[in-house]
Amino acid sequence: MEASESMDLANNVLARASQVFVKRQPEIHLFCARFREQAGDLVGARAAYQLVHTEISPGLLEAIIRHGNMEYRLGKLEDAFSLYEQAIAIEKGKEHSQTLPMLFAQYSRFVYLGMKMMKHCLVEEDKKRVVDSSNRIHFVLVRLRLRLLLLELVL
Repeated sequence: MEASESMDLANNVLARASQVFVKRQPEIHLFCARFREQAGDLVGARAAYQLVHTEISPGLLEAIIRHGNMEYRLGKLEDAFSLYEQAIAIEKGKEHSQTLPMLFAQYSRFVYLGMKMMKHCLVEEDKKRVVDSSNRIHFVLVRLRLRLLLLELVL
């Protein structure tokens, strides 16, 4: 009971801070998103990140990286990849983007991590000898490699 009350109190404090006192500061919303993720409120965490992406500070590199890492931790690689790809597409549209090189660097790091995770899955699948899953993982690995090649061409 006491832990529930503490969580409610923390949520109320974060809500007041992010909606009243420092509502235009992206840091409070990033903190709020991480807090909600750790509390298990994934919908609320995604909403906080989306608010930063769309209204508060579009193109903020820290928000893109943190959101992508959250999706990676949750095992949603496709969502994380699409997040980075959307951010790269938006930054490519800008004439003298300062964040585009860092986005490419983070995206390539992310692709590398995704390939490592898929390799680990392949080893586990090989142990289980499941052919269908192995074929699906192979397909994902090929797509990751194609993305990496496209990234190399752009750089």
